[in-house]
Amino acid sequence: MTSCESYTFLSKLGGSVQIMSIVDFMKIWRHYDSDKSGYIETEDKADGSNEFRDFVTDFLKQCVGQCDDTSVQETMDFFIQKYDVNKDGKFQLSEMIQLLPVEDNFMAQFSKTKINTDDFERIFQHYDQDNSGKVEGDEIDGLIRDLVSVDEEAGKELTMDKLATIRAELLSVADMDGDGQLDKKELEYFLISGRKF
Repeated sequence: MTSCESYTFLSKLGGSVQIMSIVDFMKIWRHYDSDKSGYIETEDKADGSNEFRDFVTDFLKQCVGQCDDTSVQETMDFFIQKYDVNKDGKFQLSEMIQLLPVEDNFMAQFSKTKINTDDFERIFQHYDQDNSGKVEGDEIDGLIRDLVSVDEEAGKELTMDKLATIRAELLSVADMDGDGQLDKKELEYFLISGRKF
């Protein structure tokens, strides 16, 4: 995906870039973190590819319908200057999430009280975006990101490595049948019991 004419990954999420769920954000993250480093890097790779340039190209194509090399470079420079907070030349999760219009943290509304059965139904419906009856893959990662980010400082420090560690912990505690997914009863057990990572 290096030209503006290519099919854009962002277009699979439905038209122009609008407020998206954390699950959709995680799908985008996984797509553009092509080397699975846990970062979206701004430097060219040995093969000439550039994860961040690919993202910006698709972003511009989706938002304004067109792009050229100059507008891609100018947008990259702006985003890097504004959002690469630690100036390391790569975007971590907490930096990249600032670039896209992601919904407010869904779990924040439940942070002050114990989750009851009605709350749980809303939570499950929110994260089971494909209506499979299970929270799986990017859905689990979106849930974890929201659970951790209820504490803003912890959310800023969340990396893909930390997310993977928490995911393994969550599945070891709640995934009773060992399928790597959380069905309704498994997630309910974890959330309603008040278990923590």
